[in-house]
Amino acid sequence: MMVSQRRRVEADVPEATENGRVPVAARHLIDQQAHWRSLGLGIALVLWFGYLLAVPIFWARHGPLALALVPTAGVYLFTWLGYTRHELWHGYFPHLDNQRWFNVVSYALFADPQVYRSAHASHHKFVHTTDDREFYCSEWLTNRSRRRAQFLAELLLGNMAWDAHASWRLGKEYGTPVVALMATAKRVALLIAVITVCDLLQPGSRWLCLSIYGLTIWAGAVTTRHNQWIEHLGIFSEDSLAERNLLTRNLSSDGWAGRLINLVNHDDARAHVFHHTEPRVHSRGAPGLVLPDGARTISVKDYGRVLVRYWRSL
Repeated sequence: MMVSQRRRVEADVPEATENGRVPVAARHLIDQQAHWRSLGLGIALVLWFGYLLAVPIFWARHGPLALALVPTAGVYLFTWLGYTRHELWHGYFPHLDNQRWFNVVSYALFADPQVYRSAHASHHKFVHTTDDREFYCSEWLTNRSRRRAQFLAELLLGNMAWDAHASWRLGKEYGTPVVALMATAKRVALLIAVITVCDLLQPGSRWLCLSIYGLTIWAGAVTTRHNQWIEHLGIFSEDSLAERNLLTRNLSSDGWAGRLINLVNHDDARAHVFHHTEPRVHSRGAPGLVLPDGARTISVKDYGRVLVRYWRSL
């Protein structure tokens, strides 16, 4: 079962392009560390649910000071699980049923698995074109009001806005109401279970637990979306896949802001170009990565300019 799922995912992901191979030494270290990924997944899930249960208790003892945990521990754990979910889609976890665990992590983040599962292949096949469903809404080329509204929604709500639009688009194009309903039921059931345990540990904390959960999902979704925008927003090309892959931006860690963003996003943007030039290798955070010739590196200030230029182009 796991082998067939792995092959199905590989069929959706393009072959590596020769202009950005992961260095041999880094590839060797990546292979050596592969067996630790399952442990990391388990730790991330335990810490995520531990965080959700602990914040109401912390609030009872320290009041609003507990909110400081949301943009720190909460966002860090959300992005950890978010990038882990992405890597489960790719099948990077040996000896695990990657697609089953992909569903589990999706429900933990209150996300519908079928939406990302359906969209992510287009990101690799059509990166930096308007056929990339992770970055371009329906009717992007012809409906200016929609693309501007979608940009503003994602600017403020992050991947929550993308997920909502992609879910509507998926249902409209493929008709998936039963699957979507089942995914919603499972997410709600898990949320009710978390709130119930919160209330047992700290009586009267149901609404607080729900609020913290929602606030963390929002903050994490915004953080993740902006990291993805750093990598890809506003890049258009009609060149070959190899050339389009190399246009992927990488975030420099030279300044304190770049270091902080890369830390919070678990180094996803530090050398993201390798994930596109060689997508079947788990390169995020790998030591010894030297960017290939022609790769693009930007700073946080540069990203601010990217946002302004993109908005003006809409």
